Amino acid sequence: MTSPIGRLSTIPEAESINGHSLQTMIQMVLADKLNQVDGEVREEIRVLNDRQGRVEYLDKYLRQINATIDNATGSLNRKHLEELNQEGLMLKDEAEQRLRQAESVEAEIIYLREDDEEGYGQVIAKKEREAKWLRESANEIYDTLKACKQITKELESVKGPKTYIKEDVTRLMENLRSYSKILQTRNHTQLQMVNRANTERNTVLMQCQQLQRTIHEIMKKIASNIR
Repeated sequence: MTSPIGRLSTIPEAESINGHSLQTMIQMVLADKLNQVDGEVREEIRVLNDRQGRVEYLDKYLRQINATIDNATGSLNRKHLEELNQEGLMLKDEAEQRLRQAESVEAEIIYLREDDEEGYGQVIAKKEREAKWLRESANEIYDTLKACKQITKELESVKGPKTYIKEDVTRLMENLRSYSKILQTRNHTQLQMVNRANTERNTVLMQCQQLQRTIHEIMKKIASNIR
């Protein structure tokens, strides 16, 4: 009598592709898709968190400006302005560094395109996204500092007590609030993209689970047929 193990060895193996079974190939495709979606989620969250830092800086700037102006006397607390300017200089350095990084990445892209016979398409696309983000985020930082600098310049021109300082900067502060809303709207759009990518990731996970259940059921049927 032939043993179950002997019978199992006589079952034809599943059709293979490049040495991989169909089961393995499907799993590899799903795993690759899952990694791709995970990468998209991480990228969108990075952009979201980075921009949120600028929103927080603008909010802090508005709070500090309100604290700088004494509504009763119209006098200024210069210390608040100095602290804001120091933080602004750090942000400016960050923007300049990002532009240098963008130039470096763009130089790499040019080099890869010249040697594209090796198939660097995906690498180039990734680097193009990186360079674009570096430039866009640097420009956002510059725009943020420019909006803040207009108010600082207005306040620094004031000599001595002035009861209408707050009215002088009201329009500029409204512009600042408007730009903050623009950044928040961009973040809202970014969050929608994160949610979309998360939904796609959950779909792929469900497909992986369904595949495992289907394979399990098939193996159970095969095992029952060789008893």
